[in-house]
Amino acid sequence: MKFSSLTHQFFHHPGQTSSSRSQILTGILVMLMAMILNPVFAAEKFVGGGGNALFTNAANWENGNLPDPGDNIEIKANCVFDQPGAIAYGDLTIKDGAVLSFLNGSEVLSIEKLKGSTGTLDMTNGGILRISKAWEANPGNLTLIPGSGTIHCVNSGDEDFAQGYSDFHALIIECGSKKVKLKNDVTFSGNLTIVSGTLMTNDWTIHLDGDWVNQGGSFDEGNGQVVFTGCGQSVSSHIVPDQFHDVSIANCNCVSFNSDVEITGTFTSGSGGLCSHILSANQTNFTGVAWQTSGNTLDDQVDFIGSINDADVKVRTNNAERMVITSDGEVGIGTMNPTTRLDVDGGARIRNVAQDDALEQILVQDADGNLKYKEQHVITDPLNAAIDAEQTRALVAEAALQADIDQNKADSDAADAALEGALDAEVTRATTAEETNAAAIAAEEVRALAAEAALQADMDQSEVDRNAADAALQADINQNKADSDAADAALQTALMRK
Repeated sequence: MKFSSLTHQFFHHPGQTSSSRSQILTGILVMLMAMILNPVFAAEKFVGGGGNALFTNAANWENGNLPDPGDNIEIKANCVFDQPGAIAYGDLTIKDGAVLSFLNGSEVLSIEKLKGSTGTLDMTNGGILRISKAWEANPGNLTLIPGSGTIHCVNSGDEDFAQGYSDFHALIIECGSKKVKLKNDVTFSGNLTIVSGTLMTNDWTIHLDGDWVNQGGSFDEGNGQVVFTGCGQSVSSHIVPDQFHDVSIANCNCVSFNSDVEITGTFTSGSGGLCSHILSANQTNFTGVAWQTSGNTLDDQVDFIGSINDADVKVRTNNAERMVITSDGEVGIGTMNPTTRLDVDGGARIRNVAQDDALEQILVQDADGNLKYKEQHVITDPLNAAIDAEQTRALVAEAALQADIDQNKADSDAADAALEGALDAEVTRATTAEETNAAAIAAEEVRALAAEAALQADMDQSEVDRNAADAALQADINQNKADSDAADAALQTALMRK
């Protein structure tokens, strides 16, 4: 029976017999003594077997009851923490190979101490583990899977933070005036937030992918280093100026310091940019200070653009990688993985190249796009041989063509001679025919003249005959007139006799 159940029966059931109350009181005293001598005695054990692995399923707990606030908890079977709200428990021990995970990331598990005994804390789904006293587990007895979970250190005394663990997601420090001390290098894939208390590096390195948020606590930089490895990170602080020792910006677009920051050691910008608000008490220790877009004053004996480690130097435009100079000195344009001294993926153009006919080497490209040179004669000798062979073939073809032309001319001359003979014979035949036609025409003309003379004779005789007829007719007319005149005179005479 739990201690809380015994006290509830003792104080809230006054009707019990004195004997039963005495037994309950004895049980309470025994339990108190056991708790004082051996606090582990009070641990509530999650053993599973309740049909699911949920923390809030009472059937999964050894005594069939959910743990009360302040109870120590032992997780001895795989458990999914699904409890809403923030109930504060005692110590948490994960053991016997069990895995404690969070349901969906909104849960808050508040404990005093985190202990381990061959268990696993899986924060893949998120969730918040709030620790009020100490992180006593170590990688030898508790495996941490940081996932997207948050570790929240609350009001704990000075402690060494999670010694031996190096990878976390997010950390919130809210320890009042207390200190959280690093014991090794740590990496945070999420945000680091200091609400109150002090985070001490103890000269270790912090790698941070998320934002650095100082809401009122402090940071004891010691000789430690902070490496910003995320993209578009910001560093905001209500403590002005906040201090860092060594600061490095790597693998990120830009780190924006939203307030003045003092760097007492070295500032290095490997592959990222610095946006604003940097002060320094020791400018000589700055390396890789942000490149000014409006121009820079350089010492050509000291200053350079590049890296001082084995990292590649990359060039971006529109936030896309365009060119790289590898740590081996190979240059890639259009490719970030060059395989030779200059590797261009895409078209290339070379303008205004000088000509020198005396040079005897020619630039060539193989099937993989690699540029190489060959001696000129290696290319020109086969070409010249091919030209000579072609010229020989041309001469042979030309001779054959000339023979064809000569034969064609001879054939043409023979044809012309034959045609000329035929034309002469035709002319002869034409001349004889023409003379024959002329004789016939002359005879015809004679016949025509004879016919014309006969016709003219006929016409002349007709004219004579017509004239004779006319004369006879005129004689008749004259005789008739004379006869008419005689008749008229006779008639006139007769009339006068009457």
